[in-house]
Amino acid sequence: MGVHASVSFRFLLVVIFVLALETPQCAQAYAGPDTAPPDLVIVGHVVDVKTVRIPPGSISPDELRWTTFTVRLVLQGDPEIAGQKITTQYFRRTSGPQPMPFFLHEGRDYVVSLRRQGSVYTPVARLAYEITSRTVQLPVEAPLQEKINLLLLATLRDCRDNAMICGLVFDGLRWERASLDSPYYDLLSEYRRFDSHPQAALQAQAAYARLLLGDETALSRAMRVADKEKWLAPRLPDALQKFGDDAVTTLCLLAEGKCAKGGEANALRVLREMKSPYALPTLIRCLDNPDAGVRYMAYSAIESTTGRYGTKVDDFIGTDHLTPEQREKYTGGHLQLEFNPPTTHSIMLVEKMKQWWEGEGEKQFDYTLPKEK
Repeated sequence: MGVHASVSFRFLLVVIFVLALETPQCAQAYAGPDTAPPDLVIVGHVVDVKTVRIPPGSISPDELRWTTFTVRLVLQGDPEIAGQKITTQYFRRTSGPQPMPFFLHEGRDYVVSLRRQGSVYTPVARLAYEITSRTVQLPVEAPLQEKINLLLLATLRDCRDNAMICGLVFDGLRWERASLDSPYYDLLSEYRRFDSHPQAALQAQAAYARLLLGDETALSRAMRVADKEKWLAPRLPDALQKFGDDAVTTLCLLAEGKCAKGGEANALRVLREMKSPYALPTLIRCLDNPDAGVRYMAYSAIESTTGRYGTKVDDFIGTDHLTPEQREKYTGGHLQLEFNPPTTHSIMLVEKMKQWWEGEGEKQFDYTLPKEK
C-alpha cells in the first residue's frame, strides 16, 4: 500500500518547549502532553487549519487550533477511517516558552498519533512526523514502529543534502528504536552512505548514530569531524561507554583534550563511572587543567576509581574565601559556589591528591593501559 507525504521533516518535542526556526518545506515532529496509548495512528494530509484567539487575561493558552486531515493510511486503529476527514484540537501559546505549532501547514502529510475525544482527536505522546512526498511501500505485516522507521529512512534518503532535516530524522529513528536486526532495512548501510558526504555535519550525525548502535568502526569518522561539529565532542563519551575497557584509551584522550576538544568534563564523568585504574595517570594529569570544574571531575574520578571518599562539589570548592555576608547567604541556600577562579581550598585538595599519587598511589594500582585491539 502506498503512502503519500511531504519532502521535508522537522522534529520537536513539546516537553522541552523549544521554538524552532520556520524553514520553507521543513517538516516537524511533535510529542504530546501525555503518555497514554493512542486510539489512532495515521498518515494524514492536512486540508484545513483554523485558529481561535483566547481573550487576554485568561489563564488558558493563547490559541485553540483545529487541524483537519484526510486520512491517507491507517497505521494503527480502525481501518474504516481511511479516506475520511478527521479533526484534531490542541492549544498553544504565542509568547513565552512554547511548543512549535504542529500540523500547521495545509497540503502537507504527517504521521500522527491521536486519541479520540468526542467528535475530535487530540495528539498523544507518540511523535508526529512530516514525511517524504514520494510513495513508500510498507510491508503489511511490519509492526507500527518499523513502518514509521521505513518512512523516516525514506525521508533520510530524500533529504540527504539538508543537515538540519537529516539530524532530526536521526533523532526520530532513535526515538522509534530503529534496530540493527530489523528484517525490513539495513540501518548501518543507510548510515554509512553519509561517510563520504561533502557536509561534515551529516558525516557527524551518521557517525554518532552508528556509535550509539555499537558500531565501533564509526569512531575514526567521528573523531575526524568532531572538531568541526562542536556538538559532537560532549556526546562522544557516553556513546563510548558501552565499549568498556576498549574505550578507555579514547576516553583518556578526550579527557585531556588531545582530540575532539569540548568533551573533557563528560569524558571524566564517564571514567568516574567506569572506575578503570588504566585511566589513573590521565586523571592525575587532568588535575592541572586550567578549568576548576574539569579539575573537580578529575578529582572525583580518582576518588571513585581508588575507592576513596566521594567529595561533593561544595566541599571541593570550600567556603574559606567567602565574606561573612556571602557565607550567610550560602548557609541560607541563597548563594551558589562557583568553580572559577580556583579557590585556595580546591587548590589544596588537588595538591594533596598529587602528593598521594606520587608517594604511594601509583604503587598500589595497575594502571598500564591495555593495547588497543
